[in-house]
Amino acid sequence: MMTKFRSLAGLVLAGMFLCSFACVSVWGQSAWRGNIIPQNYLNSRGLQRQWTTQIQINTARDRLSQMILDRGTIFTVTENGSIQATNAETGATLWTENIASKGKLVQGLSANTNYVGFTCGSTLYIFNRMNGKPLLDVEIEAIPTAGLILGQGCAYIPCVDGNIYAFDLQPMEDPFAEFGVTQTHLSERERKARRQEFIDSLRLNKTYEAALAVRALGYLTTSPTFGKAYTPQRSTEEVSEEFLKKKTDFEYVAWPTTSQTVTLIEVDFRGENITYQEIESIAVLGDLRAPLSYRPYRRSEPDTTGFFYAATTAGFVYAIREETGNVLWRFPTGEAIHQTPTYVDNDLFIVTAISGMYCIDAVSGGDGNTNEAKWWSPDIQRFLSCSKNRIYAMDKHDSLVILDRVSGQKISSIPITNIEVRLTNTQTDRIYLATNTGLIQCLRESALETPLDFQTEPKQEKRPKLADVNLSGDDADEEEEISEDETFEEEDDGGFSDEEEDVDEESLDNDEEEEGFGEEETFEDEEEAGFGEEEEVGLDEEEASFDDEDADLDEE
Repeated sequence: MMTKFRSLAGLVLAGMFLCSFACVSVWGQSAWRGNIIPQNYLNSRGLQRQWTTQIQINTARDRLSQMILDRGTIFTVTENGSIQATNAETGATLWTENIASKGKLVQGLSANTNYVGFTCGSTLYIFNRMNGKPLLDVEIEAIPTAGLILGQGCAYIPCVDGNIYAFDLQPMEDPFAEFGVTQTHLSERERKARRQEFIDSLRLNKTYEAALAVRALGYLTTSPTFGKAYTPQRSTEEVSEEFLKKKTDFEYVAWPTTSQTVTLIEVDFRGENITYQEIESIAVLGDLRAPLSYRPYRRSEPDTTGFFYAATTAGFVYAIREETGNVLWRFPTGEAIHQTPTYVDNDLFIVTAISGMYCIDAVSGGDGNTNEAKWWSPDIQRFLSCSKNRIYAMDKHDSLVILDRVSGQKISSIPITNIEVRLTNTQTDRIYLATNTGLIQCLRESALETPLDFQTEPKQEKRPKLADVNLSGDDADEEEEISEDETFEEEDDGGFSDEEEDVDEESLDNDEEEEGFGEEETFEDEEEAGFGEEEEVGLDEEEASFDDEDADLDEE
């Protein structure tokens, strides 16, 4: 009897153990149902849902192909060629446009300051990023092997024939400028209307010349990466004819090949036709499976240049100077790397194939003092976003992992197995997730109502030099000279950045008022000075009369 009781008790305990294990595993895989993360899950982890939106897509026949973030706008493209622009902070739809893909492969969604485009089969499509109007559709001479990349002056497409084809993106001239109409001949309302009309009617010069073909060493399996020596410090809303033209004389382009080399070229725009010059072919250890990443040049660091970062299957990350092609440093990880290193805010995040993610200093290649990494976090498979204190990534269990940015220690996690598209955001702190049916949700930290901007270099305060200090106190004259210089610089803007000009006019009026006030003060000072002179003259006359009386007394 006791033996039967013990065996029955053992079976009951074993059943309870198996049930508890199954419940824990099921809870770990799907802690919540649906495609939207519940708010209570987010609140307990210091997060908040900013917005959710559904893009225009036929869920029965179409699927989301690619999603990117560029300068405050999310661009999405579907497998059937439907492209849509969404405000990255509010989720509002800006515009939509469709093309007939006819079953061809849609890939390479890319955007720059003025345009957005992708390839469909062997056709290149370019759109106006402000309103979605088609600007260019041109046939490519070969079949693309990887995605399109839009530089500041060209569209670069790698193809199966071993060439990278560069298409010139030169806008047509402004008709107002051809007739000599400048901002001095237009009123404020006319300037605004002209600016909006130029943006809406933006067109590209369609030349019949063949695209520039750049020969690569080996086969091209990834997209190229472009860097530039000069970055215009203007937002996308401040569009002018002068800004739409190529402000850079050249830009650097680098790409990996199957021959274990990184090719770096300089594309020149100074002539009528674009040309290129090869700077260096850098040999590396191992194959390159992913595109390069780029760290732009910072004006606050005059001793540095722009860097390209290349990761290989041999476990090395190379930092390459964009101007010379010299290898600055090489960081070893010990295992293969199949993803592009992610650069954000002077940190470089490296995800290896098996173990996890490294964080190193993007300039020195270590922790800033030694060649060792700042930290390493296990089981991480993809970088998503970061703030000043946190890192957001994906682990091997398909969970959104929250890490401490200083130490790399795990803080919390959220399973998101039902969400297929995860955007890598290197520009802000926002987290963007989407399903293949087009449902997008934006997450943020509860304390960060305004997004952090990691793309724009922070402005440094100018300290006054000793030679610039005005000892006479004529501050109004100095302010007037500065405002005149600012208005002179704005006159070369083509008449489109009217908002900045209005601000300068207001500041000029204030300076004139301050100047008048300074004149009144100087007039009062002159009166006081005159009053002092009269007092001094009177005292001198009295002293002279006293001296005369003393002389008369002496004579008597």
